[in-house]
Amino acid sequence: MKKFGLLTAVFTLAMMISLSMVVSSANALPTLPQYEPTKMKFTNYERWLLDANGNNIGDVNQNSILDAGDIIEGIVNVTTITDIPEVGTTWTDAPGGDELTGTFQFTVTAGSMLNTSGISFGFTSAGDHFKVYYDSVDDWDPTASDAWARAAGGDLYMEVLGADLMEGSARDILPGQTQTTWWFDLTTNNTGYDIIPQLWPETASGPGSGGHLAPDGWHPNGHTSQVYLEGSLYNSTIPDWDWRSEDPAYLYAVPEPSTIILLGSGLLGAGIFSWRRKKKS
Repeated sequence: MKKFGLLTAVFTLAMMISLSMVVSSANALPTLPQYEPTKMKFTNYERWLLDANGNNIGDVNQNSILDAGDIIEGIVNVTTITDIPEVGTTWTDAPGGDELTGTFQFTVTAGSMLNTSGISFGFTSAGDHFKVYYDSVDDWDPTASDAWARAAGGDLYMEVLGADLMEGSARDILPGQTQTTWWFDLTTNNTGYDIIPQLWPETASGPGSGGHLAPDGWHPNGHTSQVYLEGSLYNSTIPDWDWRSEDPAYLYAVPEPSTIILLGSGLLGAGIFSWRRKKKS
């Protein structure tokens, strides 16, 4: 009886540990919808790249036009995480709660916003990046003097560098409004999930919805990548920022193999114990 009681305690403890680790890994970071497209909404504030003294060095030819060679920087705030229909919300940026914020810098590689073909952008200059951080301290504030530092606070959640940006483009669609699109893979993925590449934007919006205009011509279809981001750019009403954008990003998350293995090992152990117990009886 003592041996039976000890084995029961051991396997019960193993199950509790495996389940608690699965639950804690899911709860420590924002929960993402699984086995379906995730819609992650951002609010961004952007400007020409500034030097340490606050001087505009991003508008390389100082013509006040976003064109080839220019560099833009900005801050990011994730507002909600939902499924595509936005009926299942898994995370919201609530006051006093945790937050997902970040920073980015990109270089215009071709085109000009003066014509309808738009621009292409990439990570070709030193410091170009897209980073999102998870922070338990809710201190996002684009009006603060240290807005950049606040946005870059916390633990790295996801990161895109170098060639992992497949394509980025932007074009004017209305006076004062610009449409932007990005396709990229994750250089660093600390979301707690495996992110599976999909054909975007078709996966998010259905067949025939693809198509975007870039300086090298019309692209009738999307690309297969881990993340797809689209949005609209407007003039900012907040001092120190030139533009504001509202951007949904799309990705497809599944549990990490380690999480599945951990839960499976606990269930397997319980099953073996149950089988041995029945065999002895």
